[in-house]
Amino acid sequence: TIDSAILSKKQIEVVYRKRKIVDGKTARYEEKTMVINPYALIWSDDHYYLVGNYSKYNNLIHLRIDRLKSVNVLDTYARHFSEVSPYKTYFDIADYSNKHLSMFSGDIKPVEMICNNSMIEHFVDQFGEKVIMRPYDEENFIVKVDVAVTDGLVAWIMQYGNKVRVKSPKELKNMIIDKTNSILELYNVWNDKFLTNIIYLLKYNVFCYIILCGKNYKLYLLKGCYLNEQCIKQKNCWRFTGS
Repeated sequence: TIDSAILSKKQIEVVYRKRKIVDGKTARYEEKTMVINPYALIWSDDHYYLVGNYSKYNNLIHLRIDRLKSVNVLDTYARHFSEVSPYKTYFDIADYSNKHLSMFSGDIKPVEMICNNSMIEHFVDQFGEKVIMRPYDEENFIVKVDVAVTDGLVAWIMQYGNKVRVKSPKELKNMIIDKTNSILELYNVWNDKFLTNIIYLLKYNVFCYIILCGKNYKLYLLKGCYLNEQCIKQKNCWRFTGS
């Protein structure tokens, strides 16, 4: 049905459903009826997705096929994809899927990353043979891609740990820092491991100055301070001094 609508360039009416928690314990379906301009079907992360335009807006959305309760082909013609995407003559499915990791929607931006040489094949698999790579040093290369800056991209980068470092844009770097800090907070690393390290520094006469700003912090160390151990809390600032 969806294939025929794409080929005939017709709109479809779908009932899309997602689970939600009701009364704090019961998972139930929430349903939404939408008129969609369908453009492509894409296989990603073991699921088929419909890429299209919700007629109320001027962007693209992704709908998982297995979450569609019903699909009806309408008699009205679909809006052309050139009005809501960068593609003019045909919808490039391969290019689109390469730029939208895990099918997260977002703005396409130039991204530059410094990666360990062991990551070359991973980047070619994800972004294609035309991906721009050049040597950075003996152990790393630098790569430039145009990709949607989304939580999907953040998750894809973070799975490779210290083998991939974002050089730009700053927006993406901050997204990764925020995600990392939220994980540390979830596992109480700030309260346990980090403060344990601070106590260790105090024992060796190290002056520590920590500035907390939201979820981010800066740690300054000055050796040679010989002061009484204390902890001074002033608004968002904590100062630790060693004895």
